[in-house]
Amino acid sequence: MKTQSLYPESSFPTKESATGIRTKIVVAIAILAILSVCGFALWEGVQVALRATSGHS
Repeated sequence: MKTQSLYPESSFPTKESATGIRTKIVVAIAILAILSVCGFALWEGVQVALRATSGHS
């Protein structure tokens, strides 16, 4: 008895459309931008906290 596979028998990956690739690039850039802004805000917050606790104004 032959079992059915969930994957196609072809070992070649399917070719993605240009729109799908562009969408992935846009999403990756958006995620990097959000992480950059969050990192900058965290850095500024650390600097403010250090200044506040160091006694300098």
